[in-house]
Amino acid sequence: MARKRTTSNNFNPSDTPLDVRQRAIQEQEAKLRAQMEKYQKLIEEAPKLAKERERARREQFITRAARTEHRFGSRAALPDNRYELNVGSPVKPRKLRAERKRGRNTFFVLLFLLAVAVAYLYFTVTHP
Repeated sequence: MARKRTTSNNFNPSDTPLDVRQRAIQEQEAKLRAQMEKYQKLIEEAPKLAKERERARREQFITRAARTEHRFGSRAALPDNRYELNVGSPVKPRKLRAERKRGRNTFFVLLFLLAVAVAYLYFTVTHP
């Protein structure tokens, strides 16, 4: 017994392969046109969106700066931590000149000892 041919919604037995191919190309063309229109709208709206984003970023910065200024009671947008204004805080002790000199001398002594050790190893390994 012969099988019945299943037909899809768009397929008509009288259609030729050329008609089917043309219909597929037309559908593809319609999809591409819709996609092109979508991208064209996106291209037209991109500068507006960029301006809006920049404006929102600027407003956010201004509100943050205003909050920071109000909170710390200073005119600067961000607090300056370079100078400690708190009188009760402990001050970092500066190293004395003698300590700095001692550290420098220790460095050079250790550097000299390293050079001596490298020279000793070089001469013992290369001259048996």
